[in-house]
Amino acid sequence: GREHHLQKYDEYSLYMPHATCLRMGDLGYSSNAQQSLFVCYNELETYAECLHRAIHTPYPDYEEIGQKKDGEHLQINTSLLQLENEFYSTIRPKRVAKPGQRPLDALTSDGIEYVEVRALDLNPFLPLGIDEQQICFLDSFLLYCLLSDSPECNEQEYFEVKGNIASVIEYGRDPDLSLSMEGKQVKLREWADELVRDINHSAVLLDQVHGNNKYIDSVSAQMAKIEDSDLTPSGQVLKTMREQNLSFYHLSMEQSEKHKNYFLEKSLDDETQNLMQETAVQSISKQKEIEANEDISFDEFLQNWNAS
Repeated sequence: GREHHLQKYDEYSLYMPHATCLRMGDLGYSSNAQQSLFVCYNELETYAECLHRAIHTPYPDYEEIGQKKDGEHLQINTSLLQLENEFYSTIRPKRVAKPGQRPLDALTSDGIEYVEVRALDLNPFLPLGIDEQQICFLDSFLLYCLLSDSPECNEQEYFEVKGNIASVIEYGRDPDLSLSMEGKQVKLREWADELVRDINHSAVLLDQVHGNNKYIDSVSAQMAKIEDSDLTPSGQVLKTMREQNLSFYHLSMEQSEKHKNYFLEKSLDDETQNLMQETAVQSISKQKEIEANEDISFDEFLQNWNAS
């Protein structure tokens, strides 16, 4: 009964012909509750302030559900964001929190430890979901971001970017797709071509440092995808389904079997195997120690957590 723009692919599958990654849209990570949420990236302080406000802003739909019913916890709280990590953005500043420490408190007290890039999805045709070529392109892209001018972002631009991302999610492989840049329409292919050519300058720098052509080659691979969207992972999925007359389920199972066999043929060395086993033992031991030293109930813990 839910409204959607999906089309029927076969008896069991729905899809959008030019979509890139529906999981990143309102069928997946994108939440209707967050549609109006503005998070400012200009400074760490403003970023943290925006998230803190969202964590403590009641959301009517969640309030209707309630936090607890018949002794069973239904949700952490009834706020727009129940946790900092529930903010579904394409990139986030992060820091590993200490035990019992809120992620946002760790970030504001000790600073950014690393940047989490979240806007790429797993490639179903690769055993690990990502390969060296894509990692090289990400390195080139992030270096480009670091070296480029970065004027402050305002609320209008934030939502313009958000709308562009939504368009690419649903129609990204449409050769006629246009996006909004400062209120003006620009063809996705033209903008992507210009952007990737700029990123190539960063790739040249990285290749000079490492003494190879891996980074330039990784950018060239992205240029090819701009010219031919069938080369993107989503394009490859649909092309394979059509050419081999496979349903999405059977394609997924086929790839799963290939990757399973790939890993079964590659055994872990003794050092890694021992490390994994020791880590598992230590983890269970640490869990028991924490639970044995608990001095407050879960309800009290949750109340304190929500109050912070």
